[in-house]
Amino acid sequence: MKKLHGIISPLDKEHGQKVKEIWQRFDEKCGYTEIASTITPHFSWAVADSFDWQALEGVLERVAEEIPPFTLRSNGIGFFSWFRPVIYIPLVRTEFLSEAHKQIWARVAKLATNISLYYAPESWLPHNQPSL
Repeated sequence: MKKLHGIISPLDKEHGQKVKEIWQRFDEKCGYTEIASTITPHFSWAVADSFDWQALEGVLERVAEEIPPFTLRSNGIGFFSWFRPVIYIPLVRTEFLSEAHKQIWARVAKLATNISLYYAPESWLPHNQPSL
């Protein structure tokens, strides 16, 4: 499997723990063994084969200064039926979240090699995913 890199926002400790508990219960009830308990609960803004890491650091520092902290809401459980099925928690895509994503995408896409268009603003589905 190809190694990918992502621009992510980890969930805060309290909510990250709650997400881990949800995945643990799901694993116990359904036997979904792909759940990676060591992964930090997060959501992704962009995923690519690689980035210009040196330039990216400065860009992300500016983004962190410009975008204020915000609250996410989730709604249900989703399923991506790709070559390897993925179960995820969908996040509610608010106007604020969409605008923040557009700003981040515009800055990081030009620093990426083979960026995944699944994360482009017009197709992005914000979600928390427990498996790789």
